[in-house]
Amino acid sequence: MRLAALALVLTLAAGPARGATCGPVTLVDEATGRVVVGAEDIALDAGSGRAVISAHDRLSGNDPGGGLYELGLERLEPGEVRVRDLADGAVRRPHGIDLYEGKTLFVVDRGDGAAGSTAVRIIGLSDGERRRVESALLCRANDVAALDGERFLFTADHGTCGSLGVAAENVLGLERGFVGYFDGGAVRAVVSGLDFPNGITVDRRRGDVVVAATRGRELLVYGLADLMEGKPARRRIPLDGAPDNLSLSADGELLVALHPALWRLALHRYGLPGGERAPSRIEVLDPEGGARRIFEDDGTRLSAATVAVRWRDRLLIGSVLGEHLLLCR
Repeated sequence: MRLAALALVLTLAAGPARGATCGPVTLVDEATGRVVVGAEDIALDAGSGRAVISAHDRLSGNDPGGGLYELGLERLEPGEVRVRDLADGAVRRPHGIDLYEGKTLFVVDRGDGAAGSTAVRIIGLSDGERRRVESALLCRANDVAALDGERFLFTADHGTCGSLGVAAENVLGLERGFVGYFDGGAVRAVVSGLDFPNGITVDRRRGDVVVAATRGRELLVYGLADLMEGKPARRRIPLDGAPDNLSLSADGELLVALHPALWRLALHRYGLPGGERAPSRIEVLDPEGGARRIFEDDGTRLSAATVAVRWRDRLLIGSVLGEHLLLCR
């Protein structure tokens, strides 16, 4: 597996336009016949090569057409793939997700899109929804990271719920995001004062929690015990771009989706003039913090990549508004 991963890195190191074989994978919801749009996050079960895709169309108004879709990577090839919504239409605006031990899916559900409708759903892949966690602290929940089959950490990208407060934080660059914790009974904030915390992952091998600070253009690395006590990050890793979602490979390397230009992302995300395309960048960080760029695109193949997962010789990339994923080998 390490040799396969190394081969993939060497193939992609110069960017997809110079050697990598990449092709679009279009997901079609088998129940509705609709193309799945906006595959914003991907959770991977490395043991089986099974991935779960979180997607919804952010520009569709009241009909986001979202869902949670299972995808096998072993035989995946570019082209059209019919997929089934694991939530049977119950989660229309899924955001960040995490898959615990390949059996339990944690989902940030943005509800009807209004402040106060966000919850975290805990769904068994074999037995359906087990729990819906609600709290005022979840109103701006962005991503989730499971600690076990019930407890989880989450990022809140802003410190306020309402649109005016969110706009003020954005315009003034206020650092009011936080990391929260659900202990099985209650939700509480554990670390606050963060600059748009976005992706979060738990590295169980090292006992670390890694948080993407999007506007800060850095990763924050906490010891799990320190995080629970509200202590500051023990390490900050500056990045060449604004980080979005994070994923861990089977060999412990961290994959980071980066936005090279946040203003281009904003134009693209909100469908504004000049935002037809936005650049994408994927980097891999080794345990010592060294970064290797394994994918870069000006938006021609995939605009505004938000997540990447790697399994064997395959790299699967999702984006905020794309009508397809990108599969590279």
